[in-house]
Amino acid sequence: MMDICGFWRWYTIDWFWKAAPRTEQLDLWRDNVIYVDFRAIREAKEQACERR
Repeated sequence: MMDICGFWRWYTIDWFWKAAPRTEQLDLWRDNVIYVDFRAIREAKEQACERR
């Protein structure tokens, strides 16, 4: 089981607002690969856990 420190709380607030400016427009490839900024997700999770 993964400890996500209130996944919905940090995902909807911290990650969304902090990661959104870092996203970039990418051309959609034929296989529709979705770009995910795992670094931004990890940083948001770490910050949420530190505040707890």
